Amino acid sequence: MKMRHNKKRNPALLYEFLVRYVSKCLVDNQPAAAEKTLEIAKKYFGKGTALNEELRLFRNALDTTVKSRHSAEKVLGTICESAKIVNARDLDAEKSRLIKEINHSLKDPEFYSYKVPDYVVYASVSALVNESRNKKKSLSDIQKIQLEDVVCEHMVKEKSATPVNMDKNPKYNKAVYKFVFERFHKKYDQKLSEAQRKLLTTYAAFKISKNPTVLTEVLVKEIQGIRQKLGVVKDEDVRKDKALMDKIQECYRKFTTMEVAELDDTAILEVLRFMQLADEVES
Repeated sequence: MKMRHNKKRNPALLYEFLVRYVSKCLVDNQPAAAEKTLEIAKKYFGKGTALNEELRLFRNALDTTVKSRHSAEKVLGTICESAKIVNARDLDAEKSRLIKEINHSLKDPEFYSYKVPDYVVYASVSALVNESRNKKKSLSDIQKIQLEDVVCEHMVKEKSATPVNMDKNPKYNKAVYKFVFERFHKKYDQKLSEAQRKLLTTYAAFKISKNPTVLTEVLVKEIQGIRQKLGVVKDEDVRKDKALMDKIQECYRKFTTMEVAELDDTAILEVLRFMQLADEVES
């Protein structure tokens, strides 16, 4: 179904754009720009704002997983009813102020260009939520059914499983990291893998929301992946290098007891580096 959608006035997309921009600034080593973007995000999506309430409705639609179409319809119905409680005038005013501040403070023409997965779902939720609170209806019955289909199918679709928890962890031996990393350093380029970008984007979202749940799950998954890759070294040349294998095994043992208690820049950078190292060892 073709429909007009203004992505600049979609609260959930604006939030995603802010998160991705923070991630970009961190990658480009622009801490001042990252901090400025974080301030904007906290200001407009902080607790007590209409945008925060609206984002919560979107997240309920985007993150909820149910087993049946009937359950999805009930969840969507609840979301649309809850949307009527949000003050539409306050919400619209906050959107306008946020867009103005983004344009004047960040001054990046590419800010609204990020490709967000499930964009059609974001747009569909926006149309349904807006329709539920508008006295003058703008959608036909057929259009509304088509939009509901998009959102309900997304809810029923199976999401990624939540990683299991890990055990406790002593701190890394930095000398171990340095020894192993330098052996592979010449093969590395400056580009991040898709998994690294996902971790960094999730970290940027955590910096805004301060909710560690999703970030912890992603970290646990990546750390488990690193542990698996370091535990099975296929390269014969590497396997013959006893000193290197000893250090790789020491890294492996550290990861088997690692916990994700410290969610700060240092911890994230450490995991990002070891993700790259583990990929190199695996290949």
